[in-house]
Amino acid sequence: EGLQEISWPDDPTRPDFSIGTWHNTPVIIDGESGQVLLLDEHEDDELIASSLAHFTAMLLALHRGLRMVSTRVNDHDAYVIRSHFDDLLSTIDRQGAQYDGWTRPLTTGGRDT
Repeated sequence: EGLQEISWPDDPTRPDFSIGTWHNTPVIIDGESGQVLLLDEHEDDELIASSLAHFTAMLLALHRGLRMVSTRVNDHDAYVIRSHFDDLLSTIDRQGAQYDGWTRPLTTGGRDT
């Protein structure tokens, strides 16, 4: 389908695009800045990646981290995996890595994804 442009009644010139949902929350690309945001109707939108490229790289890292945590031998291994994952996220996108939704699935062993 490609990117779905969003029409904002209060600002029809705002060029944003829907790319899906994360934990039942809409994810958009801000057409002006290129940032990937969670749309929160009750709070400010939350930055989850500085760009679509960073978002994609972070998703791939999360997928790999979840696979590694699911095969861990002990709690120490899980801790080391999460620590390396945190470092990797910050290397990819320091701003986007501040969103706690990236690390939450690894802390719970992937049960909330």
